[in-house]
Amino acid sequence: MLFRDDMKAIADKAGAKVLAACGGKADVVVTVDPAHVGYLCGYRSVLLDVDRTYRCAVIITRDRTVLVTGASDAAPALEVMRDPANVYRYGMFYVSMRKSDVNYEALPKPESTFVEALRVAIAATIKPQHTAGLDGATEADIQELKSLI
Repeated sequence: MLFRDDMKAIADKAGAKVLAACGGKADVVVTVDPAHVGYLCGYRSVLLDVDRTYRCAVIITRDRTVLVTGASDAAPALEVMRDPANVYRYGMFYVSMRKSDVNYEALPKPESTFVEALRVAIAATIKPQHTAGLDGATEADIQELKSLI
């Protein structure tokens, strides 16, 4: 598998800048804004460019980046994310491979909807003592995130 460490390194720097801009007031940032997902995780789904209803999210902490995406993006996202435990997916998509360096069985189990996958990722990443910064393209996005945290 081709790993895109260059994209991950750029995303890690962007995430550190976002957390620094919070002035220590946020331990975690959660975004569902399609414009912010790619630069905070390093993976940009083609589906985000062609379908504005496609849902993705990123959760960043000082030492971890978690992507929530559709099942069809899980395999290519791993080229950037590397750690299957950091890619949460929803929906169904089948991939057939002969041999791979990535353990796809280590991915968290797929959820049926974006909101359910995001709920599971938030529960696994955000601890009770954390203060979360929320980012969305609309007020409805922010309200949805508030209901999940």
